[in-house]
Amino acid sequence: MPLDPLQPDWSALAPLAELGPVERTAAGFRAGTEAGSIEVSAFAPGILRLTFGEVSGPDFGIIVAKPEPPPGTDVEDGEDGVALRSGDLRLALRRGPLRLALSRDEQVLLQSTTDGTFGEKLRLPPFARTSSGWLAALALESCEAVFGHGEMWGPLNHRGLLLRSRVEDALGVNAEASYKNAPFAWSPRGWGLFVHTAATVTHVVGHPPWSHRSYVLEVEDQGLDLFLIAGDRPAAIVERYTWLTGRPSRPPRWSLGAWFSRAFYKDAEEVLGTARKLRARNIPADVIVLDGQAWQDSRTRFRFEFDPARYPDPKAVLDELHALNFKVCVWEYPMVSVRGPLFADFEAKGWLLKDPATGRAVVHDWGEASLDPLSPLQPSGLIDFTHPEAYEYWRDGHAKLFELGVDVIKSDFGEQVPPNCVAHATAEGDKLHNVYPLLYHRCVFEATARARGRGFVLARAGWAGSQRFPTHWGGDPRPTGRRLPPVSAARSPGASRAARAMPRTSAVFWGRRTPSSMSAGSRPPSSPHTSASTARALGVRRGGRGRGPPLARPSLPADPISRELPGGGREDRDAGDAGHGARFSRRAGGLGLRYAVHVRPGVADRTDTSARRAGSSLPAARPVARFRLGRELRWRPLGSVALVVDGHGERPGLDCRCTGHGFDRGLGPAVGQAEGKVAEVGSASSATPICWRRASKAASRAAASRSST
Repeated sequence: MPLDPLQPDWSALAPLAELGPVERTAAGFRAGTEAGSIEVSAFAPGILRLTFGEVSGPDFGIIVAKPEPPPGTDVEDGEDGVALRSGDLRLALRRGPLRLALSRDEQVLLQSTTDGTFGEKLRLPPFARTSSGWLAALALESCEAVFGHGEMWGPLNHRGLLLRSRVEDALGVNAEASYKNAPFAWSPRGWGLFVHTAATVTHVVGHPPWSHRSYVLEVEDQGLDLFLIAGDRPAAIVERYTWLTGRPSRPPRWSLGAWFSRAFYKDAEEVLGTARKLRARNIPADVIVLDGQAWQDSRTRFRFEFDPARYPDPKAVLDELHALNFKVCVWEYPMVSVRGPLFADFEAKGWLLKDPATGRAVVHDWGEASLDPLSPLQPSGLIDFTHPEAYEYWRDGHAKLFELGVDVIKSDFGEQVPPNCVAHATAEGDKLHNVYPLLYHRCVFEATARARGRGFVLARAGWAGSQRFPTHWGGDPRPTGRRLPPVSAARSPGASRAARAMPRTSAVFWGRRTPSSMSAGSRPPSSPHTSASTARALGVRRGGRGRGPPLARPSLPADPISRELPGGGREDRDAGDAGHGARFSRRAGGLGLRYAVHVRPGVADRTDTSARRAGSSLPAARPVARFRLGRELRWRPLGSVALVVDGHGERPGLDCRCTGHGFDRGLGPAVGQAEGKVAEVGSASSATPICWRRASKAASRAAASRSST
């Protein structure tokens, strides 16, 4: 059983104290303790691995990276302990009690808990076995912030909180339960940690009933497999974590537009009627989502076919939606109804998760959800994605949907796996529960890649590694119509995905019998693709002029900002240089950055021939002058960002206004479009949309005058 969250009994836990003879390995060392072996190794530059006990059971593909130990790894064995040195990192283990210290260039980044009483006796055991697994207690400095842990609904800084990494059908955003969890955390001090497990992990981050000064990990697994990550900045830590667990492929461009859904469309004619009205009223829209009952027979779902009673010719319906320039997303869940044609066959083949007591298929009873008149959910068996044949059938079953014209699958649910069920690939205890969404989304992602040449899903639940399968939506929060708080106190999952290492999503509109209410938190308020109605719901406007409280004005960056000159060389100017540098403009609810760049003749144009689909919320790019800011901006402005291009030549007097995210990676070649259209700026792998408008004649003359001087 996990420890009492309010009053844990530390006296019941015996701290590990002994460290037996050291045996050197290829990338580190191995030693014995009273609770089993411990192995320390250099996994890759900036990543060290610490493993207690035996890691058993399937790996489930959480980690995709292979060990790349750097050369020159050395082991230092002394009287009071042993240390592993790898590059500029040093991980030391000391005896009595067993505790660690991670340092870089002789500066301690992370160490075991120092929370003690009189006589330097520790209140908490640094490492200990528990009745359900392992405990590790790490020290926190005063005011040290801790971020990460996946999708959590509280503040970004988790100091003071007790959190559980466990996949749940949250049904809201106002409690601890969340859909997407990752046992990963990082601190601005330069350390990160990742618990490699599919089991539940409790994170006690300076939680007062336990310890103000400690970060305690309680891992419900027979082994403790801990990756310690070092980085000189948060982005480097997250980058190494995603190197370990995988990185998302680039989603299709249309997926960044507006998605419209409804609970639920009654039939094909209502679907088409909504699509026609969106186009007739010139409402920008890109994707129509057919949720649950909208396209399936609610008694027999899930099965890979449209309800024949309401969709006698589903291909004709999808063809018309495509003719209206919509993409089509259909809903599914990883279950088969006991009243459907697939259940008996799947159970006979062993393709469903089993009840260990009866040997029969586990049947999930939805309880009150089965009584919902809009979407009655039937008792259903759960697909066993660890069974190779079941996995292959489910993946290949999507082919007929893609042949009809479906563009993407909304892979919903995946949180319903009960504890201690029996799967084809045996998992001890409750391990399959958390990793089940990872297996499910990978299956659907591969199906999409086979049919469309690019993998893509709209997923809900997730575990460490789920970021490999973009993209994810924010679940089922209750729309309240209230404004979002300032970014610094944002409780929206969309506003925190970068800090929590989860992929972001696009704007999704959905509601009960109306497409106008939006799924809260599906995209940050500064989204360049948020429509006017959505922006009003979020309390923001295009250009970043929000209705929320004003934000504090930060100090200007000290680093100068550079630009490349057409004939070669660079020109540096201080950030506060009037007329030519960066300056903040205070706005209601946001901060803006302005930087004057003089575009001179001879700078090559760049052309993007991608066409804009009629009615889409996304732009098409046209040739514009090309420019670059050479120095990276090492700060992230809050709210909107404005970038002014005053030039002469082929494109004189263009005023570029960006409503996207901060330019913390610097600006690359720009592609823009005049007359109020939208363009892209940034590297090929991460473009930030911007909005161009024609400057006034007076501004053009002033720009030409400045350029001539």
